[in-house]
Amino acid sequence: MAVSSGSAGVCSGFVTAILQTKLGVDSLLSGIIVNTGLYSINIAIMGGSSLLNMNKVDTVFSLMKEALRGTVLAKQYKLAVALIARFTHGYIHGIVASLVEGLRASFPLPFRSEAAPAA
Repeated sequence: MAVSSGSAGVCSGFVTAILQTKLGVDSLLSGIIVNTGLYSINIAIMGGSSLLNMNKVDTVFSLMKEALRGTVLAKQYKLAVALIARFTHGYIHGIVASLVEGLRASFPLPFRSEAAPAA
């Protein structure tokens, strides 16, 4: 699945680049054209509907509601999901920030004594 979506992204990038470079279409317009085409393909694959029916599908909210059933926090399942998402985001953000800080320390940018020229 990841390989097919990655290759679809590469193909859409190639189509956008060809529209811009070979056909002279403006970059914003070529992006809109390609995204419209991708959306049309998505609707065709989904069988004419771009929306999924989530009524009969397990979600993180239904799983948390089931896990907290019979406890004091049974009515607070949405808050529990939000807190877990927030702390998970913070944890991942901390890991990424420390990796970026390590990369910056390992590969410092060269010092410039003069101001960069205006573009």
